[in-house]
Amino acid sequence: MPVACTLSSLTLRLDAITSGSNSVTVTLYKNGGPTALTATASISIAGTTVTATDSVHTVAVAVGDSLALGYVQTNNVPVVRIGVSTRGR
Repeated sequence: MPVACTLSSLTLRLDAITSGSNSVTVTLYKNGGPTALTATASISIAGTTVTATDSVHTVAVAVGDSLALGYVQTNNVPVVRIGVSTRGR
């Protein structure tokens, strides 16, 4: 990470589930360990879009920290598109 900042939210968006129910959880990892920023979105109707945001937790990021996203899906129903964003301040 080239800039020090505080990440104040993590947003997850799921688009166009083909059928069945599905749940996706995305967690922000800092320097190899999970942080408190986690968003879970669940869909039970095909063709819908769901957004989930964790804006309760924050993560301080320093110059040189490495960030990664962890992804867990509850079943094999295809997810056509997944969007993840963070907000720094």
